[in-house]
Amino acid sequence: MHLQSSVSHLGWVTSFFSNRVFSSFIAISFSLILSACGGGGNSVTENDLPEPTSDGIAPVLTSVSILQSQEREASSDGVAKLGQSIKVDFTASEALMLPVVTINGVSATVQGKIGDWTASREMVESDVDGYATFNISFSDISGVPGIDVSETTDGSRVQYCAEGCVAPVEDPLVGEWMLDGEGAAGVGPVAGSMEWWSTGADDVAERACWFDDLFSFSLDGTFQNIQGETTWVEAWQGGSDSCAAPVAPHDGLGSYNYYYDSSTNTLTLNGLGAHLGLAKVTNTGEINNPQSAASSVSYILTFSNNGNTMTADIDFGGGWWRFVYDNTSYQAAPSSYNVTLKVNTATITVGPNGMYAGGGVLGDAMAIPLSDADGDGTWEGVAQFPTAGGHYVFLNSPSNGGDWGAK
Repeated sequence: MHLQSSVSHLGWVTSFFSNRVFSSFIAISFSLILSACGGGGNSVTENDLPEPTSDGIAPVLTSVSILQSQEREASSDGVAKLGQSIKVDFTASEALMLPVVTINGVSATVQGKIGDWTASREMVESDVDGYATFNISFSDISGVPGIDVSETTDGSRVQYCAEGCVAPVEDPLVGEWMLDGEGAAGVGPVAGSMEWWSTGADDVAERACWFDDLFSFSLDGTFQNIQGETTWVEAWQGGSDSCAAPVAPHDGLGSYNYYYDSSTNTLTLNGLGAHLGLAKVTNTGEINNPQSAASSVSYILTFSNNGNTMTADIDFGGGWWRFVYDNTSYQAAPSSYNVTLKVNTATITVGPNGMYAGGGVLGDAMAIPLSDADGDGTWEGVAQFPTAGGHYVFLNSPSNGGDWGAK
C-alpha cells in the first residue's frame, strides 16, 4: 500500500511538470502577485494610499501628568535631582503625529503611538532649581494642530533640586478660612485690643454676607478671596455700609499670591486689593477710596486650636485691627451628646406619675420624663450628657424633684 501511494504521488508530480499545468500555475501566481503590488495598472505607484484628509477637528489632550521617572505615580510633591529624569505622560483624544515636547525648555525624547505618549529628559547641571516646566506641541494624523499644553490635568508637579530637595515644611495656611463669628473682628490702640470696636451678635447677623467670605490659601502660593455675589461694602467704596456686590479692586477677582515667613509669623498678601478682614485696612492707614488700594499688605499671624484657628493682627498706623478665622475643614468637638435612655419595667409596677431619669449630671429626681408610647413596658427619653459622661438613676413615679425615695 505504501509503495502504491508513493508511485501515485510521483505520478501526479510527473504529470504536473510534464504538461502545461505548471506553466499555467506560474502565470496565474505571477498575475496575482502583480495585482497585489499594483501591477494591474500602468505603474506600481497607482496603488499608493491617499493622504488622510483633515476632519477639521483639533485634537485635545485628555490627561497630562508629570513625574520623576522612578516614581510610580504622579503627585503634587514629586522631586527630582541632578542625573534623574523627569517625564511627562499624556493621552490624546485621537491619534497624533509625533509630538514635540520640551521639559524645562529643552527638547525631550518622545515615545508612544496613536494617543498614548511619554516624553522624558535627564536633568543636567544647567537646569535651574525649582518646579519643572514643560510644553507639548501636537497635531493629529491629518495635520490639524491642537493648542499647546503646559499644565497637568491632575495637579501633579515635580520640584527639581540639583542636590536633592529637602522635604517641605507643612504650610499652616493651606486651606479655606472664614471669620469666626462674634468677636472675630475688632480694633483697638494696641495689638490684640478690641476696646474701640468689635463684632457682636448683631453685627454677625447684619454682616452675614461678610462672615461667609472665604479666604483660600493654596500650596502653590496662590491666594483667593471668594466673596460670592455679595459682601460687606462700606460707604467709602460707594456703598452704604451694607451687603452689596463686591467693589473692585477688592472684589477678589484679581491675581493674588502670598508669602508666609514662619520665623517672624508674617503673612504678606500680594496683588492689588488682596486683603484679610476689611478692605480699607492697610499697613499705612485706613484708605477712603478704592483707587488707594494697596498692592501688598502684611499681617502678624498666631495659630491656636491645633492650627485650626488663625488670628491676624495688622498695625495700620493709628491702631491695630484683629481678625480671627477658623479653618472651614475644622469641626469642633461637641461639648455634649444627646443620649437615649431606656428602662424595662416588666418586673415592676409603674406608679401614677410615670418613670423619670435624674440625679447626677441630669439634675433633680424629675429631670428627664420618660414615656412608653407603644405600651411595651419599656420607658425611654432623651437626655443631654457632657462629653465626659456622668451618673444618673431611674425613678419610679417621683412626686417632686427631691423625691429620691422613688429610686
